[in-house]
Amino acid sequence: MQKTMMVDLKFLKKEGMSVPYFIEEPKNAKKRIIFIGNSLTIHEPVEALGWNKKCGMAATDANHDYVHLVCRKLSEKYGEIAFSGLCCRDWEKDYTNDKKLAVLMDFAREFNPDIIVLRIGENFNREYLNKGIDSYIGFSSLVKEAKRISKEVYITSMFWTEDLLDNAVKKVAKEENIVFIPLDDLMKNKENMALGQYENQDVSKHPSDIGMKRIAERILKAIL
Repeated sequence: MQKTMMVDLKFLKKEGMSVPYFIEEPKNAKKRIIFIGNSLTIHEPVEALGWNKKCGMAATDANHDYVHLVCRKLSEKYGEIAFSGLCCRDWEKDYTNDKKLAVLMDFAREFNPDIIVLRIGENFNREYLNKGIDSYIGFSSLVKEAKRISKEVYITSMFWTEDLLDNAVKKVAKEENIVFIPLDDLMKNKENMALGQYENQDVSKHPSDIGMKRIAERILKAIL
């Protein structure tokens, strides 16, 4: 039986943000990868949501979230992997705020990753979008900063497909010549969501273990 991963969850608190994050850093790591994301990447326990885990939301445990699945497979090729995941929902809700973005990028730069995976966007501020503040602005700034840190940057579409956001991501990926990873078809298959597994509907709309596995497979296909 596989030993359940224990996540040492911490919080980055700057510029009015409280960003859940973790770092797994084995000695003699051969590769370093950071996942800049949201609740699909890591979410702290929240009693009001009936969520008491420290992993990608709706996964059974950390062994089954997409981050750990990706890194486990990469370790088979490269050896020990150092990896980190951030839940950047506070920036998503204020995606034109350069100071908040700088905090996240400073964290990533200090981690010194070989690979950056951007799996983010579903929480982009609706009020901003309704006012016509293009999500392209946020995605473009994010990708440009990520490319200054690593030569190997990947970005995914939304898990909960939304043309307004997905089209912006595709445009930025093409302009910046980075790999775009489509996930937008996954939600069409209900088995990819944890429906009925949690009382809270918002939690249960997140990827199930099967959904997490399929997200990981798409990312791995791009990287490998």
